[in-house]
Amino acid sequence: MTPKIIQSEKEYQEILENNDSVLIYFGTLSCGVSTSMEEKVQEMIGNKFPKMKFFYVNINFSEKLAATYNAFSEPTILVYFSGKEYVRKSRHFGLFELEEAIARIYKIFY
Repeated sequence: MTPKIIQSEKEYQEILENNDSVLIYFGTLSCGVSTSMEEKVQEMIGNKFPKMKFFYVNINFSEKLAATYNAFSEPTILVYFSGKEYVRKSRHFGLFELEEAIARIYKIFY
């Protein structure tokens, strides 16, 4: 499944305003680890957190957007509930660690 790609600050803000729970994945297509992790994170969201929406920001093409949200390493994952950031993971993290962090808030929220 191809994720929706965010390319502007306006789009980013609209997504946060119009969705209850969002995971935004900052990565690049040139990094094998980032690409592999993206697929796994997307699958996890679909299976474990069906009410959450997945979006992607390509750091190479949206440098200003990445800088605005301090996503200087790849991958960087930001998780929002009701427009507020609750989880931030960058570079070195495990899928299970991410899943646990999201699950705590997801269970409360839903």
